[in-house]
Amino acid sequence: MKFGNSEILIFRDGTFTLDTGAAFGIIPRNVWSRHIVPNNEGRVPLQTNIPIIIGKEKSFMIDSGLGLNPDPLKKKWFQVNKSEDLSKSLIEMDLQRKITYILHSHMHFDHMGHTFEKDEAGTYFLPDAVPVINKRELENFRKPNEFTKGSYTQWDKNFAKRKTRIISGSSNIQGGMKIVQTSGHTSGHCAFSYEDGNHRLTYFGDLIPNTFYLKTGYLTAIDTYPMETIRYKKKLIRQAIRERRLCLFSHDTKTSAAYLSGDESNPEIEAVNVME
Repeated sequence: MKFGNSEILIFRDGTFTLDTGAAFGIIPRNVWSRHIVPNNEGRVPLQTNIPIIIGKEKSFMIDSGLGLNPDPLKKKWFQVNKSEDLSKSLIEMDLQRKITYILHSHMHFDHMGHTFEKDEAGTYFLPDAVPVINKRELENFRKPNEFTKGSYTQWDKNFAKRKTRIISGSSNIQGGMKIVQTSGHTSGHCAFSYEDGNHRLTYFGDLIPNTFYLKTGYLTAIDTYPMETIRYKKKLIRQAIRERRLCLFSHDTKTSAAYLSGDESNPEIEAVNVME
């Protein structure tokens, strides 16, 4: 999809599932069941949508999916299905050497799977790209607490061998990209804002993983700081409507991108297929 002087692409890196309790928390079943059908084991399917923004100056990948070899225990727990793979898709489209930065909204296992992988020759995934990680989130990854440890891959000293750019708080990155530290889902969670002239987009990360969660009171049970999630959801949705921003959703199985309009508490959705 052309986006000013940039190009937007969205790839997939397989699916996984969450238990309905984790996915919907205090949202009543008679509410969420009108919109989402769980599988036979009472679990909700989630897609891994990976945006790539190819700009005039710099190019960005946002998050890196489940990876080639997800942790075996998590693969079982979360019913991981790797029918699609990000790294293979990038090779097919000859994009693996064009990415400048790998931006991480947070470090849960389904958002950083490829970043620290090496091939048989010992070469990192996208070796020319620089991973960008929030300092607070990196600490969450290294030392998760009792509430969060089920969502993180176990820390490995080899992770530290890949050179990364560590940022604190909200930061501007070259080429029109801004990192917005939101907290909420995790204490170091970040959203991303990109601008190319009059064209603007927002990647919500897991503050709004799919369009169902656009209602500000709809939260998962795994949001570490739920009131922070609500506060930033309101702010980002209001901005998206006011500035007609293209909105990107990390886990929606049908709508990976859309424009929002109308009432910020219950916005209307105009789905966009960025791969057309």
